[in-house]
Amino acid sequence: MLSEQEEEVSDKIEESQETIQKNRKIISFSKEYNNIEKENIPIYNFD
Repeated sequence: MLSEQEEEVSDKIEESQETIQKNRKIISFSKEYNNIEKENIPIYNFD
């Protein structure tokens, strides 16, 4: 039997892992988005 504290900790770990998964999705999405931006937008140098 897990103690209450242990259960809380394991719940928090689970939540953290879900958050990490979400963040990874967001990061990979934004990387893709950034690549798309770079390919489509011409870069102007105003020297």
